[in-house]
Amino acid sequence: MRLGVDLLPLQSSGSRDRGVGRYAAALLRSLSASSPGDEFVLYGCRDLPSDRVPDLGNTPRRLSEIGTNEDDDAIRSRWDRIASHNPDRLDALLLLNPFELAPGFEPPPRVPGGVPIVAVLYDLIPLRFPDAYLADPGVRRRYEHRLDAIRRYDAFLAISGSTRRDAIDLLGLRPDRVTALPFALDPRFRPADPDGLDDAPDADALRLLGVSPPFVLHVGGRDDRKNVWAVLDALALLDPDTRDRLQLVLAGEYDTAYRDQISAYATDRSVNDRVLLAGVVNDRALEALYRRCSALVFPSLYEGLGLPLLEAMRSGSPVIGGRNSSQVDVVGDAGLLVDPTDAAGLARAIDRLLSDPVSASDLRRRAIARTAGLCWDEVGRAARPALLRAAGLGVPAPHVRIAPDRPRIGLVSPFPPKETGIADYAARLAVALADHHLVDLYHDGDYVPELGLRDRRFRCIDRAAFARRIAALPHRAVIYQMGNSWYHRSVYELLREHPGITVLHDFHLAGFHFWYDRQPDTRPGHLDRIIALEREAGTLGPDDDVSSWLAEPGGFQAAAARRGVAMNREIFERSRFVVVHSPYCRELVRETLPDQVDRTVVIPMGATPNLPPPSQLLETRARFGLPANAVVFGCFGNLTSMKMYEEIIRAFSSVSRRIDRAALVFVGKDWEGGHARRLVEAAGLADRTLFLGKASKDDYERLVASVDVGLALRRPPTYGETSASLLDFLRSGVATIVTDVATFRDYPPGVVVRWDPAREGVPGLADRMAELARDADARRAIADAALDHVRRHHSWRRAALAYSELMERGAAGLVADRTAPAPAPGAPSR
Repeated sequence: MRLGVDLLPLQSSGSRDRGVGRYAAALLRSLSASSPGDEFVLYGCRDLPSDRVPDLGNTPRRLSEIGTNEDDDAIRSRWDRIASHNPDRLDALLLLNPFELAPGFEPPPRVPGGVPIVAVLYDLIPLRFPDAYLADPGVRRRYEHRLDAIRRYDAFLAISGSTRRDAIDLLGLRPDRVTALPFALDPRFRPADPDGLDDAPDADALRLLGVSPPFVLHVGGRDDRKNVWAVLDALALLDPDTRDRLQLVLAGEYDTAYRDQISAYATDRSVNDRVLLAGVVNDRALEALYRRCSALVFPSLYEGLGLPLLEAMRSGSPVIGGRNSSQVDVVGDAGLLVDPTDAAGLARAIDRLLSDPVSASDLRRRAIARTAGLCWDEVGRAARPALLRAAGLGVPAPHVRIAPDRPRIGLVSPFPPKETGIADYAARLAVALADHHLVDLYHDGDYVPELGLRDRRFRCIDRAAFARRIAALPHRAVIYQMGNSWYHRSVYELLREHPGITVLHDFHLAGFHFWYDRQPDTRPGHLDRIIALEREAGTLGPDDDVSSWLAEPGGFQAAAARRGVAMNREIFERSRFVVVHSPYCRELVRETLPDQVDRTVVIPMGATPNLPPPSQLLETRARFGLPANAVVFGCFGNLTSMKMYEEIIRAFSSVSRRIDRAALVFVGKDWEGGHARRLVEAAGLADRTLFLGKASKDDYERLVASVDVGLALRRPPTYGETSASLLDFLRSGVATIVTDVATFRDYPPGVVVRWDPAREGVPGLADRMAELARDADARRAIADAALDHVRRHHSWRRAALAYSELMERGAAGLVADRTAPAPAPGAPSR
């Protein structure tokens, strides 16, 4: 095989001295060693350093100039020519980093008839954290352009199983096109010599850095994802006697501004005298730091690989990693995994390693054993078959074949990566509708929907082009997803100009209108106009002082909900049909907007059963620190007071005294600054409660199925929303306790367990929880009934057919049957 290799990641200033450059050099060396009969064509830049390019021994190779330096504008056109015309008669082209930041580089397109292309994938972290990495529109456009280019490549080499899963999940790549390479390590990382030969050299290296054992080590850099802030918080939370004899060493590339931020943060927490900012250290010093530290503390928010964990483990250091991404695969049972957003939990892990030498010694032994067989020879042997398959594939088959005769529809909504349940719903609905329609996704201009990046069936269109596109391409219907948050500005503005079908996820919209009125570029008097509509309808009297609502508990939107002032009249008036998810909401329409009830349709939310095998449930519990034999209660979704977490914690405090093996887990972003954690700690429940933060889609699916009892509560008055997390419990076969209020009442008895907070209080909730904890048969019966209900009323196929019928009715100019009987709970209604 004649393999072309892009050397720019080994030469550019942005990659050569970083993890990408180190990995790329080792991979190239390993490929050469595993395929002695192959020939390499190495494409490099003439004026850039080449000292990081590895010696390939006797492997046949030829150097070819692709440019002069990393700013050379000619690099792009030369790559395009190589990809399309293949002048060097390559069997395949390997891009060591398709996201190389050199200004002159762009990944070449995969051209039909051109050279097969294989790319190394390190991570897709910008897609996981778009607000942190893609906030700049120019950076976002460049990144998304690259994603669109590489998705057509023939094969991918992922540096970990986690990155492979992300590539399949986020980019929609076929699993057979993505090979996860085995972990590997540079042999220079090793445990301390048992005869003490490393003692003096290591001591000298540490003395030159100013390190004074005992110390814990953090290897990071100027990237908040590495989570140095949580490490500093944890240091401040240690017992003073422990902290005063401990040094925290921070190694990595920090510029002056980041150093100043770290110093200020440490000073604010009174730990600056315990922190050594070592900065970039040489190889010899890094080896000594790994071997001699009391622990590597690496609670990263996300990793493609987590090389410092591997290096430290091989060096015999106990490690603490973040319970996410590849870190779980790397550490396994040979280290400690924590919620990286939980500084108190991180402090407890550090204290455990410092105060329990037996446990620390056991983890050292396990870490060395786990990493003992990792070598680069295995990586080359795993990568070469993927390269050979790519070389023999020719033009890659398209993901799908789109039938041109399908009617075109538009979905206007927030979509993932926007962090809202409505975005997730819209993406699932789009997939369900795509079986029978061409679906265009209209979105805000600051991002591109993940669905469009990973699935070629969908066109993603900036909302600014909405009017031009629907004028040029007739749409059978436009479906708007409207909710009570700032994510729905575009939805609202386009709906006012172009009526369509509106899916009303929240019946009450006072919060949205209050926010919208305060935007600097909206027309003055917006909220006054909405309030005037309510006064005209009689839901507000002429003397009602709306301005006083701001001072009420929960602010403006809670005050409006308590009075039954939904502020949704304009939505109904501008919509051809309004879809709600529950009979409860349709009855609200009947009561408050009787002239709109015939254009209000109930289409239950779609759901797919989520039933992993028992072995996966046990693996999930072990991975996330949930006791295998405990009764686990789970609360999922954004952690806010609306979810009644205060009542849940108080009830669990009572349950924990009655049930020996009971645990509580919260999964979701904390929007209230750690208040729930403080309540748990004050109640003495920290050892039985886990806060896992926001989980990836895969982890969420695994976790929701691993709990025994779901807690899907809402503090009255609700805003008429349908709970997606409740449906997640039901489709996962989890017995669930719900608040006996609003849309939750639509679920039949036996499918959920109801709790009335006004009548029963927290003791009633504790009783419900204890009863389910004690009675496994009752839990199973409720879970079976829930699954049966989901299968009969919530299939996505059924939801898609209901939407299709509604669109046909709208296209034909039909009106709803005024004499239609009221639907059964959970059934589609006209």
